[in-house]
Amino acid sequence: MDIVVRAGQDQLPLTASIRVAILSVNLNIPRFEILTVDSEIEKLGNRRRFQTWLLNAFSAIALFLA
Repeated sequence: MDIVVRAGQDQLPLTASIRVAILSVNLNIPRFEILTVDSEIEKLGNRRRFQTWLLNAFSAIALFLA
């Protein structure tokens, strides 16, 4: 499950408040992470960047073999 919270520039104090609020509802919630949208987008970009690099490497090998 994802929870999205819009925050201003200073996100660090807000993350502590969110963590306390979630744990106050149920203490049996498994460990969870609080991430920014920017970090999630960067993760997606890293995967795409690796796939592109891999495709380029196989293309270069195919060109060399041809």
